[in-house]
Amino acid sequence: MTKSRIDIYTDELRFLIALKQSVSILNNRIHDKLSLIAIEKLKGLHPEIEKFDYRGAGAGGIDIIGLASDGTKKVIAEVKTTHTSETVGLRGPQKRAIENDLKRLTDEPGDVKRYLIVISEQTKNAVEKQIKPGERFPLVTVIDAIGLVERVPLEADEEDD
Repeated sequence: MTKSRIDIYTDELRFLIALKQSVSILNNRIHDKLSLIAIEKLKGLHPEIEKFDYRGAGAGGIDIIGLASDGTKKVIAEVKTTHTSETVGLRGPQKRAIENDLKRLTDEPGDVKRYLIVISEQTKNAVEKQIKPGERFPLVTVIDAIGLVERVPLEADEEDD
């Protein structure tokens, strides 16, 4: 028996919905991995910080909080997985989202070091060119997490030396 057009379209729609859900999960996993890289880099930049808390992909507000031994907030960071290229910069919604993140970081009370951590050098360049955070949000440091990745020796590697 031949399928009706509705059945054919419904099957394809179900496939597309499943694909969309998979992409959403993939985006969250990318955010999680980028955040773990960011935390390791922040530990290197701030060895005095005892604990870094990550709120998880999709959680509203600040993504990473670094706490001193007395429990005071000393480092905050937003992680952005927005990716651009050398030829394609930030589009309107991406730019607005990053501006909102920079404002949120700036408005966070306290004597804290503030970071916007982006996924690539191209994205960092686009943010600096299109948003000018050094001028508009001078309290926030923009860093490229992938570009900051260096091989961190394992304890076993250190013993071999």
